[in-house]
Amino acid sequence: MLENSWFKKEKPLLGLTGMGGGVGSNLVGGPSGTEATGGTKTTPGDGYIYHTFKSSSPFIVTKGPITGETLIIAGGGGGGYYGGGGGAGGVLWYGSPTPTKTANGAAIVYSNGTTYSITVGGGGPSVGPYAASPKRGVSGTGSVITHPGGPYSATAGGGGGGNDGANSTDHSGWPGGSGGGASAQNSTGSAGSGSPGQGNAGGGASGSGSNHEGGGGGGAGGAGSAGPPGDGGIGLQFSTFATATTTGFPGPSGTGWFAGGGGGSGSGYGEPSPNVTDGGGPGGPYAGAGNGNGPSGPPSQLNAKDNSGSGGGSSTSQSTWANVTGAGGSGIVIITYPE
Repeated sequence: MLENSWFKKEKPLLGLTGMGGGVGSNLVGGPSGTEATGGTKTTPGDGYIYHTFKSSSPFIVTKGPITGETLIIAGGGGGGYYGGGGGAGGVLWYGSPTPTKTANGAAIVYSNGTTYSITVGGGGPSVGPYAASPKRGVSGTGSVITHPGGPYSATAGGGGGGNDGANSTDHSGWPGGSGGGASAQNSTGSAGSGSPGQGNAGGGASGSGSNHEGGGGGGAGGAGSAGPPGDGGIGLQFSTFATATTTGFPGPSGTGWFAGGGGGSGSGYGEPSPNVTDGGGPGGPYAGAGNGNGPSGPPSQLNAKDNSGSGGGSSTSQSTWANVTGAGGSGIVIITYPE
């Protein structure tokens, strides 16, 4: 089900009412000399044109209309200190359903002569060792495609930040596209909720005294687990898009993974989560929750990769490193249509 070849491109469907198409529209994308600019434009030879937006910039249709399959991923949330992992950014997919994700809507029809605003969300930043308590993870920001005639837009919500467990009185993870993980210290923390159709909840947590284990952040493909072990939720695979646009990250089955949750932490770095990848799972190789028995390393290894939409990992480092929690990965937007 998760082989690299699962996604077979078909003729795009019409639609997304309010953005230039909808039921009964005669607009058709296809090999009719359509033209557009914006992002990094590539033609890899598979019969499709791709526009990859790794930062915010406009998408301008100079000859259309264009019916484009569209992937929108928001920025992931940052991990909390001594607590929960960051939640992945929300994922919206307009086009044909995939084996891992139901389409949020039909392929978007981008109108001729129209400039669309593309906003790529940033990941929640790391929290430094001298930040004021509570050192909660910072939520990511949303990625948005906006029709200039508004108010129509498609918004993927930023991932929720993981909770801080050292000095916080509220141990719940932040809500978001996918929710942040909870922390636990002498109490039980609640997971941050995810947005329906975009992501999943983070993991809860439980503990008492010095035994506190943070929950993992939610991923686009699954919820974070409760601590212990606090694994981040798995992401989603869009391998054809990733191959054509040289984006996406290694995961449980090949590459092309995005938007996985960051791992929670206990009283140490914790052992790697089984969903660990460079960007499509927890924030880094030491982002999984554990009992302090995992390998140690600089907190930069807890950071999610840029343009992954993944959540950052939690840490309990007491050192003077500049960052003690993992930053969430920035988001990405990809639009593709037939040549």
